[in-house]
Amino acid sequence: MVGMKTFLAHVRGRGQGCDYTLGCGHRLDVVNNCNSLKEAQAVVLERYHDQIVRDADGRTVGAITLYEITNAVDLDLKQYIEDDQKRVKAEQVRDTEKAERAQFERLKAKFGTP
Repeated sequence: MVGMKTFLAHVRGRGQGCDYTLGCGHRLDVVNNCNSLKEAQAVVLERYHDQIVRDADGRTVGAITLYEITNAVDLDLKQYIEDDQKRVKAEQVRDTEKAERAQFERLKAKFGTP
């Protein structure tokens, strides 16, 4: 299957979707094993034919955007969370030390140095 490509179809429903910011009315659909964009377009149009061509009142698909996937990577969310926790802890330590130094300077000014 040399030369086969993977595409992602972003299928959007008619109208505004639901009242929440949840991506209602949006669907991502993977289209595998196509040789070209034109072939992927044909697959998507066939796949969504009924939702596209119904009478205006019953049509559920408002738009489709097709993307060619050239690279993909799984993000290491566990490591990202660990790194973020370390960053937050370091900020907390820095803020605490800054506050302690400011208090130390105030106390030195008030009582002098021994």
